[in-house]
Amino acid sequence: MRTFAIASWPLLVIALVAICSLPELGLTDQILARGDTFGYFYPYWDARNLALQAGQLPLWTNSLFMGAPLLGNPQLGTFYIPNWLTIGLVAPDAIRLSVLLHVFWAG
Repeated sequence: MRTFAIASWPLLVIALVAICSLPELGLTDQILARGDTFGYFYPYWDARNLALQAGQLPLWTNSLFMGAPLLGNPQLGTFYIPNWLTIGLVAPDAIRLSVLLHVFWAG
């Protein structure tokens, strides 16, 4: 147990730095809501997550614009494994978690 505590303290420091470097994302319930984030990314992430939660491959959605591809949109990162951690979350929380995890991994 002691060796685990000694070995894991750098990870805890990196996590603390990640959360403190973006305090609005890490310590409050505020969301990213400027520009394309609110009007473009949130609806796409929600549509992708709803399709995946229903057990379907997110190929296309009719609920955005006049229809939009989901699987062919690289902004969604459907096959990007770290994004799989966000499937059960609503878009603002999913994007918040994704940003914080990437800052942590950049360590």
